[in-house]
Amino acid sequence: MDCFDKNIYNYGNQEPLPKKHILKAGKLSVTFENGCLRYIAIAETEIVRNIYSAVRDKNWGTITPEILDQKIHEENDSFKIEYSARYRNHEIDFMADYIIEGTNLCEISFRMKGTAMKTFLKNRIGFCVLHPLERIKGKNCLIRHSDNSITHETFPWDISPASPFSDITAMEWENELARSTLQFEGDVWEMEDHRNWTDSSFKTYCTPLSKPFPEEIKKGNQVNQTVFFKATVVTKTENIVNKEYTIIPDKNFYVLPEIGTILNSTSLSETELMLLQEAGIKHFRLDLKFSLKNWEEKLFSAVKISRRSGILLELVLHFTEKIQEEINHLKNFSHNCEIPVKNIRIFEDLSRHTSEKLIDDSLDKLKSIFGEIAIGGGTDAYFAEFNRNRINTSRLDFLTYAVCPQVHAFDNDSLIENFASQADTVESAKALYMGKPVRISPITFKQRFNVVATGEEPPVPADQLPSQVDVRQVSLFAAGWTLGSLWSLSIAKTMAATYYEATGWRGIIQGDNDPEKPELFPGRKGDIYPIYHLLKFIHNWIPISVQPCHSSHPLKFTGLILNGARESVLILANHTPEIISINVNGIILKERKELSAEVMPLAMKDPDFLEKQSWEQIELNKISLEPFAIYFIKIKKELKT
Repeated sequence: MDCFDKNIYNYGNQEPLPKKHILKAGKLSVTFENGCLRYIAIAETEIVRNIYSAVRDKNWGTITPEILDQKIHEENDSFKIEYSARYRNHEIDFMADYIIEGTNLCEISFRMKGTAMKTFLKNRIGFCVLHPLERIKGKNCLIRHSDNSITHETFPWDISPASPFSDITAMEWENELARSTLQFEGDVWEMEDHRNWTDSSFKTYCTPLSKPFPEEIKKGNQVNQTVFFKATVVTKTENIVNKEYTIIPDKNFYVLPEIGTILNSTSLSETELMLLQEAGIKHFRLDLKFSLKNWEEKLFSAVKISRRSGILLELVLHFTEKIQEEINHLKNFSHNCEIPVKNIRIFEDLSRHTSEKLIDDSLDKLKSIFGEIAIGGGTDAYFAEFNRNRINTSRLDFLTYAVCPQVHAFDNDSLIENFASQADTVESAKALYMGKPVRISPITFKQRFNVVATGEEPPVPADQLPSQVDVRQVSLFAAGWTLGSLWSLSIAKTMAATYYEATGWRGIIQGDNDPEKPELFPGRKGDIYPIYHLLKFIHNWIPISVQPCHSSHPLKFTGLILNGARESVLILANHTPEIISINVNGIILKERKELSAEVMPLAMKDPDFLEKQSWEQIELNKISLEPFAIYFIKIKKELKT
């Protein structure tokens, strides 16, 4: 890699992160960032996670706005924000003026006056409110409807496949600190369970999905909306605020999921294969689409790679309506060339789901070819599709679906907010299907395909990266997010997880070739990404068990303990651009190694960087984490006295 600045090592982009403004509205604190109101809280107890306005195109693509003429007037216990936003892409042009006011009475109003600058198709224009799961799952709330009637409802505990609440004009709920009210004007709102897409929130949004979409909005049409929030404090809060960062190990022990990756190239070099072996990759996901003529050639090349590396194949079979013919072709192939298989997934090519008919038509025949190899199903899309397409899975050996943290939001904070809900999906899947094992495949930063598109996706402009590529793939942030994902999936006792691609700009390493658009993507041939160093360290430690750690500020840092046969190590990841000082409770810190922006120029070029790095002694049971850094800390197993 060229000598980049620290921002690229930290989060993949030279541009600074958006500025955050911490504001007060009476006893409410709120963070204003890039047009969004985030983390509305009392005494650090979060009540509303986010209020923002979204413009989504005919394929549910979210248009990133250009923020203009922003003015912030701040007092000790109140504020007023005014700004304009322009939402534009190749089809859409929408302009909106916003006014946000927070008063000393714990009230916040968010108003939009928008105008279509041209005629276009849209699936949504309007405010969304995210509700954090903690403290409201399973709790009661009141919903006011458009006919002014009121119903008594309950926030879902299990992941709801359908809208929990609909036809909303106002809602009221309570936690231990406050009674909160939201009022909506300008449209009709409803709620969805965002855990279906591994987002850790419920979302109240407009317009209802029962209305036809995409909808044409004509040039000059206006969209005017208001969201009003009020909190009535019911408990004294003066002594509740905890500004100290602490972490403490969970008392329970878990096992890491088996880790694999997508075999995105059928011509991996010996160097690339050696690196993937040393990272502890236990399986290669191989997608075989029988609708494509080259599937046999692709499978033959993958078999050779598997034999060279000793890494078994996770076969993903995408059947057309010619199932019997395709199974016979696969049988003939296996007679001529033994396939080193770890497990098999079966999907219908068009729907991307496993149907009961597909199970009946294929399972026995596949078992006759591959013996007792585990065969699973579910969906090649997300838990939402898995949850909404329930089938009899009694004959399947395991369940499967994909995970992507960027279905709805794309900023760093949103990605960190949401990895905890990966565990929720696994636990819900097991609850639906009597504890059947779950193998998640794949986990990718960006969506591989748009499962809800209503039309053709536009071609990728020459000056842009494909929508499946994220520059953060090369970064410390990506490794920290991966640690959080492993933290979550371990708690849920996930059997296996397939992370990213083997090589390239969606990979664990860049590999032997430069990216297709090196002027846009910061990877260079031979680069070793921080994700690789994390996975290799975990593999080399040979953990018998893991202990997730409880973080006082889980949106800022994550901790996971690996318990080896002789020693234990705490892996700590900072998810923020600030240095944070963390008190570690319940264990004694001994010595550490680090991945940080300071060392990344060397680490990017040396796959053995962490092994060569000396352990540095720790004097106190407090650790100062550099921005986006990952520290590997040897610990004593006995508790502090």
